[in-house]
Amino acid sequence: MNEILLVTATALEMEQLQFYKTCKGYKWQRAVCGVGSMLHSWQLRDSMLERQPQLIVQAGIAGAIDTTLVIGEVVEVISDELFDLGVEDHQAFKPLYSLGLLEYENQVFDNANKHRWNNNLKKVAGITVNTAHGNQYSIDALKRSTAAQVETMEGAAVFFAGKRLNIPVMQIRAISNHVVPRNRSEWNIPLALQELNKALEKIFYASI
Repeated sequence: MNEILLVTATALEMEQLQFYKTCKGYKWQRAVCGVGSMLHSWQLRDSMLERQPQLIVQAGIAGAIDTTLVIGEVVEVISDELFDLGVEDHQAFKPLYSLGLLEYENQVFDNANKHRWNNNLKKVAGITVNTAHGNQYSIDALKRSTAAQVETMEGAAVFFAGKRLNIPVMQIRAISNHVVPRNRSEWNIPLALQELNKALEKIFYASI
């Protein structure tokens, strides 16, 4: 039986994801790993070493940089970048890898260890940030510097962990908001989590 580790950043996300109860052809393990790359990486590593899953499913909400993505839409993130890990050199930003301080050739990680669970979700690129963008100045700078479509605070950390331990990763995200000057009244987390649960059920129920 395939053992799958389902990870989320928050308890709220995990509570709303009930799809695994109907997808009983797998052995499901679950872990709430915390918000942000540092905490998420620490908790995730412990969970993977303890359980040794055949697949990691990182599920949660995301902000859409690409405004053609609608709130509630579910996507699969297939590449993710440690976007703001580096230094400012006057007017320029230099990624950590460019300074010879990272063992990889760049800060973009993906699901190179391919999983076998097919889906019809839109495939997107993501960025992982330490500070979610919420003012117009930083958003304008963001859009000038990346073609990524979604923003999270954990995604690249999960791909990195999967790369190091040679475990396939599936990152599924539902759009809860657009990356615009921060306005929580326009967010719809309940809808995003509802659609996320439906999408995951469809993926795994269909493949039993």
